[in-house]
Amino acid sequence: MLKNERERCKMIENERNGLQTQLEIALANRQDQEVIAKFSLSEIQEAIGSFHPHLKIEEGDYGSTYKGFLRHTQVIIKMMYSDSPEDKSQYHQEVRIASVLRHPNLVTLIGVCPEAWAIIYEYLPNGNLEDWLSGDDAAPLSWQTRIQICRDTCAALIFLHSFEPHGIAHGDLTPKNFLLDANFVAKLSNFRSHDAPFSSHATGDFSAESDIYSFGVVLLRLLVGQAALDLDDIVQNALNNNELDAVLDQTAGQWPLEQVTELARLALSCCGIDNSNRPDLRLEVWPLLEQIQTLCEQASSSDRSSGGTQQSSSSCVQ
Repeated sequence: MLKNERERCKMIENERNGLQTQLEIALANRQDQEVIAKFSLSEIQEAIGSFHPHLKIEEGDYGSTYKGFLRHTQVIIKMMYSDSPEDKSQYHQEVRIASVLRHPNLVTLIGVCPEAWAIIYEYLPNGNLEDWLSGDDAAPLSWQTRIQICRDTCAALIFLHSFEPHGIAHGDLTPKNFLLDANFVAKLSNFRSHDAPFSSHATGDFSAESDIYSFGVVLLRLLVGQAALDLDDIVQNALNNNELDAVLDQTAGQWPLEQVTELARLALSCCGIDNSNRPDLRLEVWPLLEQIQTLCEQASSSDRSSGGTQQSSSSCVQ
């Protein structure tokens, strides 16, 4: 038994070393030649006030997340657990993947601190989508901003699922993992598929199909505003009775009902049991979101020319 455990630990350690080598190669070969900063342990400790509780954002499966300042820049610092070989392997895996994934709608890796098993990401001042949808003190998001969030997420998923050589699944598309910048541009964070990179077409939780399902659930949540186990049934019944406007979140403003009805149907098809019938993000979902985005921009332009104000000017940010 002990021998098997030693062999398992040795295998994980070899994998970790291999991942470190792959990380170095990936960083050396990156076409954009952006520099991934390396921070010292003392810098990390100073940035988060020696792990002061008021700077902690959350504690998750793989570690604790803090906010702080590093080299005069506000950042998010993810302190990964390092108690086991599996924890250390997870750290190197996440750094490896985050270092090669660059997209406007993915949270950007800024640097690492190997001494502290820390990963440093950009700070997004508007927090996560879940707090905006369920927080008691949160202002309502306009329908334009919600469509923008859908569009941003769709763009990120198209990028991930087409990433060479086999695509990457996010694996945990929940509103908590949608982070929003100062202009409410959405960026995905907290990939669970770091456990299974470059395997979006594999079976199990980490697949393109499961991402599309989760995306559909988030679409419905943005339309209705409330979380519910039977959200798909609520929207389906509303569509069947031609009463979608009755279940749409009215705090979002006056939705473009014709286009949103089509979007609701697509969201429901994303949530279908048969994953082979789920819509293609690039060919079906993206064009509709682009169409609604055009309405958003036209409304914003019309509002500016008339001297009025819109509920959320950030909703049409490109």
